[in-house]
Amino acid sequence: MAGSRALPRGGARSSRIVVGVDPCPVSRLAVRWAASLAGWLDADVVVTHALGAGPALARAEVPAGSIAAQVAATLESDWCAPFRAAAIPYRLVVREGSPLDVLQQVVDTEAPDLLVTGRHTGATERGWHSTSLGMLARPRVPTLVVPEPSPEAATAAVPSGGPKVAVRRILVGVDGSPPSRRALDWAVRLAGSVGGDVVAVATVEEV
Repeated sequence: MAGSRALPRGGARSSRIVVGVDPCPVSRLAVRWAASLAGWLDADVVVTHALGAGPALARAEVPAGSIAAQVAATLESDWCAPFRAAAIPYRLVVREGSPLDVLQQVVDTEAPDLLVTGRHTGATERGWHSTSLGMLARPRVPTLVVPEPSPEAATAAVPSGGPKVAVRRILVGVDGSPPSRRALDWAVRLAGSVGGDVVAVATVEEV
């Protein structure tokens, strides 16, 4: 394992958000969502990046620990800028392993209130393993999946502290089960923080 690099946090907060990042534009949006949500929910953030594993790292010309340090330095100076700009406490974790495995490990360790991750449009169709779908298949915590932006939106995205994202309406599927009740409670809490609306949707099977 290449290890993790943890950055000191500020004062204690009432909530915690884990955000998974990689070098793709959709992760830029995931970071913006995490920064906005952290401000609304008074949360600190754990920024998580997976280095990969196996032959790719074994063939690298520098030790895995050095790769982790280089990646962490780039994430700290660039990707974490929105959190510094908004004075949001954060920590940075860079760890060897697949994105799905690393995210699951960090979620299990940190026990966050929310996981934020991006999803590449058409990833499964192109034969890529979808980390976001893997996390949703067996969710450990409430999970926000940010879709990949259109080419125009990706070009216009501000990487280091652009305007906050807007949450105007939250759609919640409810079926009376305990998980759906918790989902509704979570949505109401978030809507109350951001001034948005909640639309609860239930389906009835025709008899």
